[in-house]
Amino acid sequence: MTVNADGENFTGFGRTFENDNGNGLIWEWSDETVSDYNLTDLVKIANSKKAKIKYDGEHYYNIVNITTSQKAALKRQLAIYKGLLLGYSKQQ
Repeated sequence: MTVNADGENFTGFGRTFENDNGNGLIWEWSDETVSDYNLTDLVKIANSKKAKIKYDGEHYYNIVNITTSQKAALKRQLAIYKGLLLGYSKQQ
């Protein structure tokens, strides 16, 4: 898969995908650890004006826009990760 954010391409996400199907639909997912290298890319994607993902399958491909709400969710996850990394706690 390739992510394009404001004209810049990012790769290296989701190298191993699982898949399943039902009711005429097929879905895929990847559950991998994000490297420090990819964290910088995720910040760029979350802060982009326009972003999309191109999924390349064995026989087909699909391009999906990353919505404003999805980018906001990514920003929240990055903030949580930063808080965990720096040891922030509401009880301090």
